Amino acid sequence: MKRRPIWFYIILNIIISALTTLAVISIWERLQSIPQTPVISTSPVEGAKTLAPATLPPLDQVVIEIENVFGAGDVQNEVVVLKHVGTDEFSLRGWQLLAEGSRSYTFPDVTLISGSIRVYSRNGTDSAVDFYWGRTDPAWQSGGKVTLVDSNSNVRAEYVIP
Repeated sequence: MKRRPIWFYIILNIIISALTTLAVISIWERLQSIPQTPVISTSPVEGAKTLAPATLPPLDQVVIEIENVFGAGDVQNEVVVLKHVGTDEFSLRGWQLLAEGSRSYTFPDVTLISGSIRVYSRNGTDSAVDFYWGRTDPAWQSGGKVTLVDSNSNVRAEYVIP
């Protein structure tokens, strides 16, 4: 019985490893593109479900909270996590995240139904649950305060960054 040279098995191993890696990456990307929480865009995108603009929830009703701020001081890692704690859907259009020093992020035309959303300080492409501010410098710092205001400038949530 003739034995094959070692280089044959090395090349075979490289090919199998490359195919396995590509398959895993492909599956991972498909899973990441599926929205994990149902946030529906109300912008006029072809095929998107459109909703009538919602009225603001009563001021005494907590509908959203600032759950956490991660990576404060590092623009590439900064993210504010907001959690929907109410039961009714509502529009975030015109709502703002305010940072000390007159920096603000204004939400696009989206309706929050349930779950959590994230606002990253850095550049990126908005998705159903991830929004990007487009900053080149950090927006948040330890000890600073994040304020969420609605489209009528009513304070809806505040969070002091540890």
